[in-house]
Amino acid sequence: MKKPLLFTILTLLIGCASTSGNFGFPVSHAEESLSPEIKATLVYQILGAELAIQNGNFPLALAHYSQATELTQHPKVLARATRIAIINKNPLQAYQLATRWSAAEPDSRDANQLTALLALRTKHITEARQHFLQFIGLTKEPYKGFMVVAKLLLSEEAETAIALMQSLVEAYPEHAKAWYTLGHLAYRHGQLDAAQTALKKTLSLQPYEPTTTILLAHILNIQEKQDEAAHLLQNTLAHKKDQRIQEAYARLLVASRDLDGAREQFSELLAQDPDNTELLFSLSLLLLDDNQLDKAEVTLKKLLLLDKHQTKAHYFLGRIDEENNRPAIALAHYRAINEGEHYLDARFRATQLLVKLNDLKTARDFLHLTITSDVEQKIRLYQLDAELLIEHNQLQQAMNIYNRALKRFDKHIDLLYSRAMLAERLDQLNILEQDLKQIIALDINNS
Repeated sequence: MKKPLLFTILTLLIGCASTSGNFGFPVSHAEESLSPEIKATLVYQILGAELAIQNGNFPLALAHYSQATELTQHPKVLARATRIAIINKNPLQAYQLATRWSAAEPDSRDANQLTALLALRTKHITEARQHFLQFIGLTKEPYKGFMVVAKLLLSEEAETAIALMQSLVEAYPEHAKAWYTLGHLAYRHGQLDAAQTALKKTLSLQPYEPTTTILLAHILNIQEKQDEAAHLLQNTLAHKKDQRIQEAYARLLVASRDLDGAREQFSELLAQDPDNTELLFSLSLLLLDDNQLDKAEVTLKKLLLLDKHQTKAHYFLGRIDEENNRPAIALAHYRAINEGEHYLDARFRATQLLVKLNDLKTARDFLHLTITSDVEQKIRLYQLDAELLIEHNQLQQAMNIYNRALKRFDKHIDLLYSRAMLAERLDQLNILEQDLKQIIALDINNS
């Protein structure tokens, strides 16, 4: 909700002048002796600026505020002028105004943060470092200041961002969390060697710290240094039992295809935390991968009881029931899936199971209710519907399905080929010839 214009103006003017007519903050002697005419001009400029803002005329507002800042160094006026310059997409003027604002209000975190960011955007890197350091120093916990700066630097060019953060961290050389922030920023920018160096420095100051250890192991894994990552995690676990680190180690073993070792780690973790749904799901996937279907079924059913990973649990339970020739139970699992990454495959499998249970009409009705925005999947629905009819020797109905599909997707080669093959069976040689010619033409155009 917008503040009323009168309220905005009064807030600024009351901040600028006391009842005695002087400015309501420490000012120079020259400012204390401003003539009534100059004070009136100041009021006029602020009033004109706020009226321009209300009318959406930001260039005029900036012109008025620029005049106002020539008459006063009041932080509120300088802050307002800075923000109007930003809205007006004038970064250099915004930086110049912000510099004056932070000079007038050196203990303001907002002033120093904004000045630093504007300095960075206008390539004043030394000044950006100075104001970021001031901002961090004004934060009760320096680590939180570093976190704010890191978020701001994420949108900057990688080399500049990391070099600047490095220079800030070097002002706090014994602060482990500062080094971690540098490492995380480098990782987010894809500079993995720089990230690794900073994180190793963090661990030298704060050995076995879990968050740092896990991120460093992840980076080593990305760099295909699995042995070094495994050694790091094993060594940390030898000195400090931590569930997060053990879980990271288990996932590293999965990535390294040491599935026996991974199952052992997940089993140990579940012994400590038997209702941890993330661990249960990870273990179930490992068991499925090893074809231990009975054990996988137990963990997946537990996920259903805990009401987590419902769609995935239903999908994999359906696959297990299919494998064990329990089509009716598998069908119930597939029908329970209404969203997620396995939705379409579950619908297709359910359709096939309904056919297997000798219910073609229900199978087709179920298929027709399937919703997807993906073009290829829509075409797959048409194809599956036609294939079901062909399997039941309802060839002309299948041809009708292909005809409808090709009205929507007239240049889809798979649909054209499927219709051509069906046309041959129906002795509709004109359609066969037409579709084969179009396929050849499309192949030539796409080659």
